[in-house]
Amino acid sequence: MTRSLAPLLGALLLVSCATLPPPTTENTPESQQKWLERTELLNRITTWKYDGRIAVRVADDGWNASVTWAQYDQVFEISLQGPFGAGAVSILGSPAGVRITSGDDPPLIGSSADNLLREKTGVSLPIRSLEFWAVGKPDPETESTYDLDANGKVIRLSQLGWTVDYKNYAATNSGVELPRKIFASNNKIGIRLVIDQWTLN
Repeated sequence: MTRSLAPLLGALLLVSCATLPPPTTENTPESQQKWLERTELLNRITTWKYDGRIAVRVADDGWNASVTWAQYDQVFEISLQGPFGAGAVSILGSPAGVRITSGDDPPLIGSSADNLLREKTGVSLPIRSLEFWAVGKPDPETESTYDLDANGKVIRLSQLGWTVDYKNYAATNSGVELPRKIFASNNKIGIRLVIDQWTLN
């Protein structure tokens, strides 16, 4: 992976690499009820797109890129611009399989976006879970724990060995509040995702 991104990457990841203080939580019966209502709303949002920026840190190395993620029910398309010192990287996935293309390189085809991305970059990111984490809810396929704010929004989520902190929410074009800043980390990898724009259909 390239090391020419150090100045910008360092600025993006300095906070996310630090130990984050425990969030102020409101896990009360009232917030739990609001979370149940919010979950019903989020489950109805199956087609969406966001544009933003992502930075990934692994030990002393890492990369950053602009990112567009478009989700159409179970089909997704992720476009990364500028990672690995390269041009565009495209990840297209569906229940039938995943395809990663990058410049003139031969496409990578397989059944798991996580595994293909690890083959491409040496880093395994939880692509499937990020689909759910991005909108502020746990991956429904695995166990999780979470903390809520007073309005029933997730502010910290623990799942699959990852800790996901939601630093900011903002209203979308349809009025639904969705995450704008997400920090995720496990014992090897740190991710910072800043979402500049949500589009819900």
